[in-house]
Amino acid sequence: SFLSSAISHREHTERPIDTSQAYTVQGEAETADSDLKAMTLNIRGGISQAHKWGMICELTATHDPDILTLCETGHDNSSAKLQWLTRKLHPRHHLSQDNITSIHSAALPYFIFSSDGSHQGERGGVVTLLHKRWIHRRVGKPCYDQHKRWHAFDIRTPLGRTTVISAYMKPDPSSPAALKEWDDLIDFVASRHLKKRRVILLGDLNVSFNTHLRRSKP
Repeated sequence: SFLSSAISHREHTERPIDTSQAYTVQGEAETADSDLKAMTLNIRGGISQAHKWGMICELTATHDPDILTLCETGHDNSSAKLQWLTRKLHPRHHLSQDNITSIHSAALPYFIFSSDGSHQGERGGVVTLLHKRWIHRRVGKPCYDQHKRWHAFDIRTPLGRTTVISAYMKPDPSSPAALKEWDDLIDFVASRHLKKRRVILLGDLNVSFNTHLRRSKP
């Protein structure tokens, strides 16, 4: 199983999961057919290794999310690179000119959006997978943050036009650079609300609850 070979390390306050499943699922295990199922996963250390990408393909096949946001994917996370990794998961002798397209589409029936988050000294990077069953509900063009921290796209849902944002924000949220990046993200969210759109924000925001139990500074 690809899942057993994808090693993950969690926060220092949590037990290591190297010998268990490489991810955890929270929330309802089953959703109604009419629900929108969104998942997030922190990769840590990059996504361009075949065994890690194989784990992602296996996860999508198991849980069938409509949207999957992947954070800390590193800089080598372009759509073309990840599609190529999908091809490498299949032995060549099983592929032919007739079945190569259908096999790859079945292995990963998703559109791929990516921001490389190329900041010196940071892993960065965010990737979003949108299931192809939403192809007829996509609206407009995707938006990409100038800091490469997030990207967004619109889909039509029964509740109206919805903007999906996938973000990996700066690990030091109190620095001037991070505050500027947060201002830009907040402005973008506000602009969507002004257009009467719903907003779904996914990813690793690198912030904590502002309570006396969590914050280190008053």
